[in-house]
Amino acid sequence: MDWGKTCSKILNSFQLLKQILEGRAECSDERIAIYDPPYSIEILKNEGLVVFRTDSEELAVLSEKGIDVKGANDGDLEVLKDWCIALTALSFRRYVARKN
Repeated sequence: MDWGKTCSKILNSFQLLKQILEGRAECSDERIAIYDPPYSIEILKNEGLVVFRTDSEELAVLSEKGIDVKGANDGDLEVLKDWCIALTALSFRRYVARKN
């Protein structure tokens, strides 16, 4: 996966994602926080980052330059990859509807 391109796609879709996720995530003008216990994904528009974490630690940070793996193991990265695919897929609306 090209993490930099994926991050760019997510950030470019920020407004659409905010509309789709309203009521399912914490959304503001600059931040979307998605909770999928034990994980959370924060899309930080102004910083140009997607942060993947648990309650206790930052696991990975995506930017247009790529990925900075902090405390993530292979299983964590697989979950992040699945979320990135969902957030950049045209079928994201259907995915959200099924998830709830």
